[in-house]
Parts: sequence; C-alpha cells; structure tokens
Amino acid sequence: MEIQIRHWKSEISQDFLTFGGTDALAKEPWKVTVSMDVGNVIYRSNFTLLDVTTEPLMRPVLSPHHLERSPVTSDVEDIVIAQSPCAPNVAVVSLKRPPSADIYVGVTLEAFAPESVEWYALAASTLCSEAGQNCSSLKVLDIALTNYRILILTDHGLFYSNETHKAKPRSVLAFHVMWKTAACDIIESGAALLKVIQLKRGVMANYSFPPFEFPVEAAITGLTIHPISCLYYAYGKQLWLSEDGGNWFDMIYHIRSETIKRVAVGFTDGIIVAQQANQTTELLFSKAGVTRAAPFSVTGVSKCTVFIDSFSHIYCLMTNQELTAVKLDVNRLIKVAKSIYIRKQF
Repeated sequence: MEIQIRHWKSEISQDFLTFGGTDALAKEPWKVTVSMDVGNVIYRSNFTLLDVTTEPLMRPVLSPHHLERSPVTSDVEDIVIAQSPCAPNVAVVSLKRPPSADIYVGVTLEAFAPESVEWYALAASTLCSEAGQNCSSLKVLDIALTNYRILILTDHGLFYSNETHKAKPRSVLAFHVMWKTAACDIIESGAALLKVIQLKRGVMANYSFPPFEFPVEAAITGLTIHPISCLYYAYGKQLWLSEDGGNWFDMIYHIRSETIKRVAVGFTDGIIVAQQANQTTELLFSKAGVTRAAPFSVTGVSKCTVFIDSFSHIYCLMTNQELTAVKLDVNRLIKVAKSIYIRKQF
C-alpha cells in the first residue's frame, strides 16, 4: 500500500524576523502557532523561532576544546543551569563534580532537546592563571548568563566572559576573574546579609540599597531574579520574596526539614518552582509576586534539576550518561496553583 505524505513548507525571510538588522543583539524569540484542519479535526502546534545568526551566545566558541561526546559521568554531583534573560530556551549548563583539570560548560538553543547541547572543556590552568593563582583543578559552584556575558563561580574565584555580542564569529571567548575567592562576604555574625551592588565593567561601584539582614534560621544560600518582573527570590531553609529590587524581603514559605537548592522561573506567565536540595521530586509552586507557595510532588522522575522553557512547560533535567529532559505532569500543578491563593503556610 502506497502512503502519500503531504506537507506544507513556508519560507520566512531573515529580514522579516530581524527587521533588516544583522547585529548580534539579545532578542526575544518569535512565538509561532500553526493550525491545520483535517476534516473536522484541527491540529495545532506551538513553537518558538529564533534567529541563530544574531543570537549573541552563538557568535564565539566557549573554548577551543569542543567535545564530541557528553562529559556526563557517574561522579556528577549536580547540574547548574542559567537561561538567557531574553530567550528561556537558550541556556548554558555546567556540571558540579569533584575538582578536576577541566570544567565542562554546555550551550543549548533548544531547551535541552536531545542532541542539542554543545559541550566545551575549559582548562583550569588557563582560568587560574587569569586569577594569578597556580592551581591545576577547579570545581564549578554556580553559573549565570546575562544578555552578553557568562559568569562562572568556582572554588577559586568568580570568572566573567568578554561580551559575546562583540566577539568575532567563531572566535574563542575569553574569561577574566572578578573575585579571586569563592568565599562571599554575605555571612556576617551568623546572619545572612544581602547586598545589591552595582557593577561597572566588573568593578563594584556602590550599593544600590542598604544591606538586608535575614534571620539566622533562614539559612539563605542563593538568590534568583525574575528577569521580566525584576522580583528577587532568596532561598535556603526559607523562601523570601522582594518586590522592590532587593531593598526589602518577606518570607513566603518555611521548609521544616530540607533546604531549597534552586528556584526556577517561568518568563511568560510567572510560574515559580522551588526545588529542595536533596533533589527529590518534592517541589514548591508559586506565581510571580504572589506571597504564598504550595508544595507538590511529581512521579516518574528521580534525581534531577528543574527548569522552565519558553512556553512555561516544567522539565526535570537528569544525568544518565547524557542530559535528559523529562516534562513534568502539569495537571496536578493546576490544582496546586489554585491552592496558593487560599492558604499560606509558615
């Protein structure tokens, strides 16, 4: 039996997508909906469209050492992810593992779809020489991505890249040291202080606000900023929210036994998902600006790191020889979303 496959093909001019501009500037991706009817049935597909020729992260290469195979091994302790402030599906990822001669950083434009991550090895000796230190191994602690820079926090300092949009195509991206120690000055007298500092060309200029002091029992370990609404979420044993750029925080949830290790944010509809440090599937759900949070659990996944794509789909990123993204069941999440408006737990 012969099967005929019919399809539609649409060609879109790059000038239409970029309005004639070819500069490497961080932009939001186009959101596309395609609807087609077959008889009485309508098929609809949603996706994003990104011009990779003007995406700043695609201009340089992170290192001359491009990896043909995934560096994920059994000694990976955790995954750290940083998404682009403009395009959530564009992200960098690194592996927390024991100190080694190389640190591994991956780049994806497709929200960790299969075979979409390009891996690079950054030599510890190169980064250490930039910091004026003689070290043969480094350990990644965290990673961040701004419109035009990558920041890597290690046990030997905080490193920041050159501006990606100014790099020549396929040139090697250089990294520089900002601080020569991983010990931050946010812990004083047993209490956590948040200091919002303005940086000019990598140099601390001045404080934007007076330091905010969290109680000792909050045990603050991290900070996440919602790039659209500029809401600040500080987390540790408790989850705190600031609606004025870090000047003042209010506690919205207290965890009795565990510590929050990551807060993932949805760029389009303000979904907030906090993940506990033991990497179980016990999560917290909230919405941007809402001073409540509700716990929920998911099944079918094990040890993972949560992230949210451009359509606010929630995924668990797991390591099993490769990075694997598993979409979480959102039906239960809808019920949880309703509950955060009617109850508040401390």
